[in-house]
Amino acid sequence: MNYFVDHFNNAVESFKHNNAVGYWEENIYKSLTYETISDLALAIGDNLCNAIKESDTCVGLYMEKNHYVPSLLISLQKCNLCFIFLDPESLEKNVLLTRKLSIKWIIRYDPKDKYTNFLPTYYTEETNFGSILLTLWKRKLVTPYRDSFTSIAYCIMTSATTGEPKIVKVTHECIASNIKGLRVVFKVTEKDVIYFGTPLTFDPSMVEVFLALTTGCTLVIPPKSRRFMLDVLFPSNKCHGGVTILQIVPSLLLHWNDADIMYLLEKSACRVLAFGGEKFPEEILKRPRSNDLKFFNLYGITEVSCWASTFESQGGGRVTLGDPLPDTLFEVRTDSGEVITDGQGELFVGSYSRICYIDDEDASTITTPVFRATGDLVQIKDGEIFYLGRVNSLIKRLGHKINLFEVQESVLQHTALPNVCIWYEDEYKMILFVEIKEFNEAVKKRIVDKLRVKLLHALPRECFPDHIEIIPSIPLSDHGKVDLVTLKVMYQKLICSDNEQRLVDVFMILWCKYLGLSINSAEKFENCTFFELGGNSITVIQCLSELKCTLDTTKQNDLTTLLFEKTFKECCNFVSHLQAVPYKKLKKTKYVHDTEQLTVEGTDTIELKIAWRYDLEACVDSTPTIVDER
Repeated sequence: MNYFVDHFNNAVESFKHNNAVGYWEENIYKSLTYETISDLALAIGDNLCNAIKESDTCVGLYMEKNHYVPSLLISLQKCNLCFIFLDPESLEKNVLLTRKLSIKWIIRYDPKDKYTNFLPTYYTEETNFGSILLTLWKRKLVTPYRDSFTSIAYCIMTSATTGEPKIVKVTHECIASNIKGLRVVFKVTEKDVIYFGTPLTFDPSMVEVFLALTTGCTLVIPPKSRRFMLDVLFPSNKCHGGVTILQIVPSLLLHWNDADIMYLLEKSACRVLAFGGEKFPEEILKRPRSNDLKFFNLYGITEVSCWASTFESQGGGRVTLGDPLPDTLFEVRTDSGEVITDGQGELFVGSYSRICYIDDEDASTITTPVFRATGDLVQIKDGEIFYLGRVNSLIKRLGHKINLFEVQESVLQHTALPNVCIWYEDEYKMILFVEIKEFNEAVKKRIVDKLRVKLLHALPRECFPDHIEIIPSIPLSDHGKVDLVTLKVMYQKLICSDNEQRLVDVFMILWCKYLGLSINSAEKFENCTFFELGGNSITVIQCLSELKCTLDTTKQNDLTTLLFEKTFKECCNFVSHLQAVPYKKLKKTKYVHDTEQLTVEGTDTIELKIAWRYDLEACVDSTPTIVDER
């Protein structure tokens, strides 16, 4: 018995004329009913069963999000075939995954033939699916996989936020239990519309798909371009009734403009707004919202895919991690491994039945219950668990133990500005990035100075950052989380002289900085313009202003035109042929210390002495008050 197949069949029988999938093709909204995707699943399944004779194998899915995904996943479940989504943009990761999992078969959806750098090199096309735009590819020489995929629904690679990336093999029982629990918590019905916004390589996407298909409701697949976000969720032309269940990473939502957030909370059809993947954004609780909208805090780790607990916030009191979902256990442990019921420690998630196998593990190598370290620091008190940050956000500085996450919270509390605090280990420096969406580069120094003065009175000395940098948008990873790698690259750019970097690299960093993109995913948007990725005329000016010191001034007008009209790839090609402004290293300034005397010889000898001094703990152009009577 397969939970997903059984409940999907029930949904088809009860709601065969309901729209199962809504999607955009060439900016035109289309939909498929449950009856249609059931027929597609049967046709795909027949092709797969005829071609793939191995019953114990993992099939690679080489595609972006598309309207065939629901039918394809159901057909794989019916054929008892495990699957893993491959990222068409990441050659290196695909080579690693296909080798480690001994992937012999790959299903490809690429109607525009955009991705040709991986499959033809390692695989040959075996068959197509007729009118269904899928092709099956085969690798002839594959090292047999020594473990079994018999009980595995799908495999997924961790995003490496808890250390080195791992391959997680998710059992049917593990994910099925998750779907059952969330259907009850969210009270999902056939009238709901679920937003399929999570990347396929991030396991919450599986929750979105299976939650919809086992209930009989509609799954809305967005177009790739982000500029249509609000109109995709709540279309003005009513092509669908509006998304009612939205699962989202907090940082991604906070990238929206204020008007869009206000519409979502107060006027939209959304009734379930579920935050997961990062700390719950408690500032959202201060905003007005409709009576029908409920906020949920989801917590989980890929190693026990996907969610482990839920908490519904009523708007009062602190937000906790909530109650564990069915078949899920929590333990808080100290550094020595002791389980505690009061105090701070690392959270472990476990289960007797919701078990995933990591890398080379299998059923014979584990004992139940299996607990997985989360890498998250929590506080447990009176049976409630509160998130405190990542374990690796604890650093030792100036003889004090500091939690970078708490520094961020304090900065947010005193400035109301989104921010990220990172530890740059190479130089033992604490760097604070503060997001201000629109600012003039000419007054940036004054903004930083005012922030510095404010934070001097708000933060303990040991928590005060070594450097404060203003950025227009906090960069996000492909999964919508804050991208710490990109922030470190930005800081490296600040401390390097311009002639130590290629001009095109500087341009790429600035492009990502002003659009909030990850350095690692910049090439994915090479065919998009600055405006298609969320830029506007103000951010264009800001980007050009910062680039001015580096770029040959005679070419700046040309680049301005390109930024307004051309794609990222075209802009990079233009910049790669430009000259950087010669870098002039300033002579090191000699400072006079307070114990020295400065003598200037001339016709008269003048002796300068320091009469008194006082540290204003601020910038030199701040307005001082009277410190003391002299």
